[in-house]
Amino acid sequence: MNNGNRVTRALLVEVQNHLKQGNFNKVKSLGFTDDELRIVSRLSSSQIDSISSSGVSVVRLEIDHNNFKSLIARVKEDENREQLIDQMLFLGASGQMMNDFFGLSSSDVASRRVLLGITSKRGRRQALYNNEAMEKEMYQFWVSVAKNKKDKYDHDALISLSNKFGKDLSEMWGLVKTWCD
Repeated sequence: MNNGNRVTRALLVEVQNHLKQGNFNKVKSLGFTDDELRIVSRLSSSQIDSISSSGVSVVRLEIDHNNFKSLIARVKEDENREQLIDQMLFLGASGQMMNDFFGLSSSDVASRRVLLGITSKRGRRQALYNNEAMEKEMYQFWVSVAKNKKDKYDHDALISLSNKFGKDLSEMWGLVKTWCD
């Protein structure tokens, strides 16, 4: 059985299954007419096998280039989001940050930390010590890297700040929020 005939067989079986489940709109969207659907619904397994092995393909495959491009873009966005979440967790992002930035629940964050092998610190993190010179240097750095110095959700700038000063991301976020609010 060649590939075109395998596709025909798979399609007919799938259409029968959808018809049995009452998914008429789904099978209509495939291009079948009502008369054709009535015929397909009455086909036996041996009739489907005969159609499939006839050497005549009833299916034409076509690529929807716009949908394909959209799906590829969405997959890349999702992958980038997942990498960003992992990076932020490795840098010490808090559960509250993950909720505010990405809508993740505390159990999602905890599970993800376990999967990444990140041991979480118990209790609240200590706020940055009161060192005006250090805070001024941090603020100047923030202003230089942030797209908008009042955007406390600029994850790229927060990550840069955390990396530059070697502090947990949640500590940096706490400080940035005081500058933005």
